Amino acid sequence: VLIKAFQAEVDALTRRQAFAEDAFLNLYRPLADAPDPHASLLAAAAEIGRLRPEAAAAAAAADGLRRELAHRDAELAGLKSQEQTIKRLQAQLREQEESAAARGGEAAAAALRSAEEGWERERAALLAAAEEAEAEGAARIGRAQEEAAAAARRVAEEAALEARGGIEQARAAAEAEAEALREELDRTAGQLRRMQATGGGGGGGDSGGGSGGGGGG
Repeated sequence: VLIKAFQAEVDALTRRQAFAEDAFLNLYRPLADAPDPHASLLAAAAEIGRLRPEAAAAAAAADGLRRELAHRDAELAGLKSQEQTIKRLQAQLREQEESAAARGGEAAAAALRSAEEGWERERAALLAAAEEAEAEGAARIGRAQEEAAAAARRVAEEAALEARGGIEQARAAAEAEAEALREELDRTAGQLRRMQATGGGGGGGDSGGGSGGGGGG
């Protein structure tokens, strides 16, 4: 009875080993057929190491552009303040022109009109400078955003490369499980051979095997 139980256990372990080996081979064959990623991983790691300073430089450049944009905004605010001053001076000039016209001073009115035209030209020049500064800042911010997006893509590629390492871990785990099953099968087969070598052929042998099995339990 004990020998039959051991034989059943051996059969079960054999089936488990066959299943584990099939599972390992099913996992190993696609991995074996795949190209060796070692060179690609080394090249990718080197590329990542090379691109990290560039990403840091791009981030620093983006910070610099943000500071410059803030400076431009401050300049634009100053230009708007100057525009308000110009409008106030224009109002004063109109009042003086009206006053001079009322007094009949045509020469004074002409001088006031000339001054007003000068203020208009200055105002146009200031507005043109403000528009140019705003366009330049927007262009630099756009370039900084593109560089930041490129750096994010590089980081995503690095994460994908790290995920590939999980396949190697799964293969190692499958190999370890198959090895453990083979060792367990070898131990069980050894026990069965020792019992067959020492056991008797009659009822006394069965009784002794049962007693030994109870003691083992």
